[in-house]
Amino acid sequence: KDQLIVEELIDINSDYFHQAYEILESIFKKGIVEEKAFIRSCLKTKLAGNSYPIINHLIIERAGNKVTAVLYGQYMVRSNVGLMGYLAGKSSRPFKVLNQLRLAFQSDARRYGKSNVWLYISEMEEEKGKIKDSVEVRVMCIAMKRYGAIPLDFDYYQYPLGVEITSKTEPVMLVLFAFSPSGRINGLSKNDLLKVLIPFHEDIYETPQSDPLFKMTINSFKTKPFIGVKPIKF
Repeated sequence: KDQLIVEELIDINSDYFHQAYEILESIFKKGIVEEKAFIRSCLKTKLAGNSYPIINHLIIERAGNKVTAVLYGQYMVRSNVGLMGYLAGKSSRPFKVLNQLRLAFQSDARRYGKSNVWLYISEMEEEKGKIKDSVEVRVMCIAMKRYGAIPLDFDYYQYPLGVEITSKTEPVMLVLFAFSPSGRINGLSKNDLLKVLIPFHEDIYETPQSDPLFKMTINSFKTKPFIGVKPIKF
């Protein structure tokens, strides 16, 4: 039986990179997965040491030379926050893969003079008051429960990925989960949530604060001094 290995992908020219992307591509519908060239570019940027304002990570699980699962994540330098993507593929050790990403984020934080990551976050799509179901989402929901993550109670609007944006484009409703390595939280102050969302939109989604959907998102909690737990099942 082939040895099971969980590791960060660092050789973007290897066959492992192509296998990892094929897993992502086969799992997610068009519009969710970033273009292959974009992921390659991100990883090249990170490997070249140009790590501001985000550091990209691709964690793979492989049995021998066959990649079986992949997890994509991004560390946001400005906010000291780690964004955990979906775990795609058939993982035999899903929490080992997720913890490998957390270790990578912790290393990023120390590189920038922090003792630890401030927050970990993860996005999930909302549909009719529930988390939109899929095998990948179920794995992340289990992980969020295990880590003590909470869904934050605000209206989170985002553009669908991979489509041409027009005035008629319908926004996607997302739920933002958050958890702290320092212990269980029951919400975030308005100022702390802004510290997460502003770099998130500017550095990862590359949308300015003047963006209509960003303004709608901010307006949904502008009168709340504290954003607690969203009443949603997961």
